[in-house]
Amino acid sequence: MSAPAAAGLHNCAVGAPGRVALLREAAASAEAAGLGPSVGSGDSWGGGLHIVEVRGSPLGAAWDPHGDVLAACWKGKVAAYGWGAAGKDGALLAESGVRFIPQALALAGLPGGGRSYLLALGGVLGAAFRVLERGASGGGWTLLAAEAREAGAPPPPDGPARPPVVCGLALGAGAETMATASVEGGICIWALQVGGERPVGVERRLLFKGRVPSDGVKVTSVQFSPDELSLAVLSWSGTVSLFRRRGDSWGPGLVLPAADSAVLPHWLPPLLCWVSRDVVAMAKGGGDAQGVFYFRVCEGWLEPLAPGGEPTRHLRGLRGLALSLPGQQSPGDPPRVVAFDAAGAMTTEVPVSAR
Repeated sequence: MSAPAAAGLHNCAVGAPGRVALLREAAASAEAAGLGPSVGSGDSWGGGLHIVEVRGSPLGAAWDPHGDVLAACWKGKVAAYGWGAAGKDGALLAESGVRFIPQALALAGLPGGGRSYLLALGGVLGAAFRVLERGASGGGWTLLAAEAREAGAPPPPDGPARPPVVCGLALGAGAETMATASVEGGICIWALQVGGERPVGVERRLLFKGRVPSDGVKVTSVQFSPDELSLAVLSWSGTVSLFRRRGDSWGPGLVLPAADSAVLPHWLPPLLCWVSRDVVAMAKGGGDAQGVFYFRVCEGWLEPLAPGGEPTRHLRGLRGLALSLPGQQSPGDPPRVVAFDAAGAMTTEVPVSAR
């Protein structure tokens, strides 16, 4: 199903139940250049799917897994907006300054019934954290800076070392696991624990350290699978690297170079999203669209499935690909893969794994 073009859309945040966030460049008018979300009705999409446009040329955005909170960042600022139980649709919950330009962000709810969330931001200072908390008796929200501590890591003898520049982030459910990707191609998977003291502290413990191939160091996407047993790392070159969890240990699972045309046409990545615990969707980024393609993740290879529907093939210069799960208003609807191009034309289709 296609939707009318919306001028100025240039990137895509992770989808949430019943919602997808699109990031919009600032326009000449002061009204269009304002920061924050603008909520669309979503009626033309069917199934209660709402489109949320984040204005003011944001650097990135991320939903919590339930779609109650949307975090967005701009140069020098990060803000959180609420939906449903968290607040009136699109209302500003809290904001905070940042001393670096975030290159990636991820958001996850902490245990406690939707009263607190962990926001991870990646950039030149490595990974930084903010904790979004709701006051007692349903009061206002605050966004607190959290001190990061690495468990079992003594300080270096010559003082703190410069952390790697983090360009990709993912958080697992409950913010208990985090994956980071550095611009040098390093992949780390961490166990996290958020303390209840003041000031807030986040302790991280390294579970796994690996790398993506040298031709794929420009990481564009880091995503856990829905069951959190796999981590997909997508590189600008088109290389797909999968890391798998077996028991309590993580390790490399599959590296599929962009040139491996026996499975992936060379033009497919760099757009990827998980649609189920063992199925990923991929599409070409930029240039003429060829549709969305689906692959089952097996031990050591990707099994090509049937390609997606016809509408996406008419888009030009794909810029975003995201999955939206059924919302509370239409729980019986299937999940939808949303794609849009540089001109703002958008399509949605049911992934092959749900047909």
